[in-house]
Amino acid sequence: MGHIGESAFIESNFRCEFGFNVYIGPRVGIYTGDHAEAPVERADGGVYAKPVTIGDKVWLCGNVKIAQNITVGENSIIGMGSVVLNDVPPNALAAGNPCKVIRPIKESDIKWQK
Repeated sequence: MGHIGESAFIESNFRCEFGFNVYIGPRVGIYTGDHAEAPVERADGGVYAKPVTIGDKVWLCGNVKIAQNITVGENSIIGMGSVVLNDVPPNALAAGNPCKVIRPIKESDIKWQK
């Protein structure tokens, strides 16, 4: 990981390529697992997992929660405290509970250059 705090917790089966570029914001939760919805299956301990895909150069602000089977497109920003239940397209600013696209990120948003 590029940087991770002392109290970070990552469960097994976490996979990423080029992890030295991954920086996780405070209290970000990425949930790939879920319990079965049918009561009988749930009572029997039924659980399943689906992937979460996060594109390049995505910024997840603090306390963001992402549900399973979600894709966050490259260059997007997910605002603080958002609960992501639907895919977010590339180059989007999205926020809320549930998270919704607010607007696209545009070239005119560039305010700072190295």
